Amino acid sequence: MATPLDYQGRRICPGCGGGPLVQPSFTWWGGAIGHKIMGLERCDACRQWWVKKTGQPGGGRIVIYLVVGAVLGLAIGVLFFVMR
Repeated sequence: MATPLDYQGRRICPGCGGGPLVQPSFTWWGGAIGHKIMGLERCDACRQWWVKKTGQPGGGRIVIYLVVGAVLGLAIGVLFFVMR
């Protein structure tokens, strides 16, 4: 199910029906590339994240991105401490 378009060709929000859906230049959780890697865009009206290709909620992908980043950061930190 692709995200529907409004009469001006902009992608509308699957949740609130408003929008438009946009890709911000920077996010607190993913920096400049996190949302691009995850394929997410945010609704300007309701501020929710949506998967670009399917129109499904993107909150789960954000949590996975944060957890994987934290685990990798801890693993690198432990390796650095052990190898020292």
